[in-house]
Amino acid sequence: MKKIFLYLFVLSGLLFATSCSSSDDDNEGGDSDDSTASVTIDGTSLTFDTIVVEVEEDDEVSGFITTVSMINATDTSVILTFSVYDDNAGSDSISFMSYTENSMTYTYTTGSSLEFGDTQNLTSFTNVNSNGNLEGTFSGVLSRNTPSGFESVSVTNGSFDINY
Repeated sequence: MKKIFLYLFVLSGLLFATSCSSSDDDNEGGDSDDSTASVTIDGTSLTFDTIVVEVEEDDEVSGFITTVSMINATDTSVILTFSVYDDNAGSDSISFMSYTENSMTYTYTTGSSLEFGDTQNLTSFTNVNSNGNLEGTFSGVLSRNTPSGFESVSVTNGSFDINY
């Protein structure tokens, strides 16, 4: 249930952020023009031109979690979201990732093998995660549960360099 609320919060943040022009704020909302992100999903290369960063306090870990939501440059129905704990860098630092296209959402969540079995995995490496800069790479398999079983998408060549 908490994941659903997080996902809805991120989507509402995206809708709010895209309704404002870049001159409406002084980059406090986390949308940065010099940030870059790209990924290949099932063989299709994607770039993202709208990147929104939200930093929230997470009471469960007594720290902050940074959630990054990105909208595809050519198809706004394509959204990639991931979360990483503040100042957490190194291997496997991304704790949650979702990919949405045409209202179908595929996810990865750390420790979710009971729910999804071995149908999802993610390898990530965060080079920088401090002072408003988040930089790293990722690849793996995201999945979703359907009435007929699991469906998966392959995620390769993922990279991000985000300043917020």
